This record gives sequence, structure tokens and C-alpha cells, in this order.
Amino acid sequence: MRVLLSEASSLTSREHLSVLGPTPPAVGAHGGSTSAGDRRWARTAAVGPVFPQVTAHMSQRSARTVDPRLRAIDGGRDRHGVGPCFRSSPPGEGRCRRGSLTGDRRVGTVANSRARLALTPDEARRYLQDAATLILCTTGPDGLPDPVPMWFVVDPPNASGEPPEPEPGTVLMTTYGKSQKVVNLRRDPRAVGLIEDGTAYGELRGLQLTGRLDVVDDDAEVLETLVRVAGKYSGTPDSPELREGLAGQASKRVLLRLRADKVVSWDHRKM
Repeated sequence: MRVLLSEASSLTSREHLSVLGPTPPAVGAHGGSTSAGDRRWARTAAVGPVFPQVTAHMSQRSARTVDPRLRAIDGGRDRHGVGPCFRSSPPGEGRCRRGSLTGDRRVGTVANSRARLALTPDEARRYLQDAATLILCTTGPDGLPDPVPMWFVVDPPNASGEPPEPEPGTVLMTTYGKSQKVVNLRRDPRAVGLIEDGTAYGELRGLQLTGRLDVVDDDAEVLETLVRVAGKYSGTPDSPELREGLAGQASKRVLLRLRADKVVSWDHRKM
């Protein structure tokens, strides 16, 4: 290839000379040129205007190699003509990379897939109401997540008479006031609650609630939550006897109230 380009360059230079009017070389008695260089010159003269096109193509290729602003020539394809390209740096500062359109489509496809698999607000509320165990994750003293399983009940988002909100409800839990999770929350109230189920990949479901968790030191509210937890998990109906039995625990416990600022969900059964 280098030989061919060198020859084309040499021939083109000679053709330019012929335009300026040099004297053609002498031709031999049998119609042949007197030297190899003269024979090359003769071929150049015979071919005529083909070489300016070759030169223009070579110049265009060189320009596309030197100036990145021209790399998107040929209908937006890269300098090798393989596929669409986009610049990883400002014009003139680097090579173009392929995959912009493909990457954008991939991001959009993933986002659409996540939205399609997400639980609807009504599905999320029912799922949270029916779930048995919530993994509560707080920030431990070493800065690492500290996950623990919790029993819980849910206040629906419109329990106070307000219009329904996007979040599936407020999660209520109780725990001992001196527990590590309470120490974590008094230092950093950010928390995440997770419920999930399913065994096979096509059965997986999950709901992640991220927000701030309030620690409430109120024996009456703690007792109300304990009564509701007893009804949900053991089927024990509310009664004076039950309240009297739980009152001793309520005095040692606190109420944890998780309100979600961000909700993420998935349901692989929708695939």
C-alpha cells in the first residue's frame, strides 16, 4: 500500500509539472519511453484526470485523520466506516468513540424495563401490608450498614384523611430503647427498609423504602403499635388484658416510624 501511494504521489506531482508546461520526455524509436521514470510520466499523461480524484480522496482521508471535526463525515460513521461514533472529548482533542446511539438506546431500554417491572402504587401498598418481615438497615458505628429483621405494621398514606400519596404507607415498629439500632438512628436518622420474596428468578419481588426514621419516646404510641403487632402476627384481638400485659414492655421500648422519601420496587412476574 505504501508503494502504491508513493507512486500515486509521484505521478500526481509529475502531472502538476505537465500543467506548468514542461517539455515531455523523448520517446524511443519503438514508441517506448527512454527510462523507467519517463514511462511512469507517460502513464500519468495517459490516465489523465484520474489522479486528481485519488489525490482528493487521499487528502480527505488525511484530513479525517488529522482533524477530528471531520471524523463524522460519511453520514455520521467513524473514520473506519464501521459504525456510528461520538466524541469522548471536545473537537480537536481526541478520537471519536463508537456506540453513542447504541448506548443511549441501552440506557433507555433499561429504564423502560425497570418501569415496566415496578409495582404500581396500589400493588406496593398491598404488598407492604401483607409482608411479614422487613429488613431495617441503619448506619452502624463503623459507618457500615447494620441490617436487622423487624416485625411491623403500616399506617396507610391517607390514614389522616389526606389524599393518597405515592409512597405505600408509613412503617411502624417497636424496639428496646437501648438497642444498637436506636443508637444508630439517634446519630443518623437515615434508614432503608426492604421486603422481598420469591425463589425462582421469574418470581422475585421486592420493595425498598428509603427515608428518615423517627424515634418516638411515647409509651402510649408504643403500646398501640404493640397491640397492632400482636394482632397481625399472633391473631390476638385487642382487649384490656392484652394491653395490661403489654404495658410493661411499652415502658422499655420506643416507636420507630419510617416515612419513605424514595420507593424502588420490582416484580419479575411481569416479565
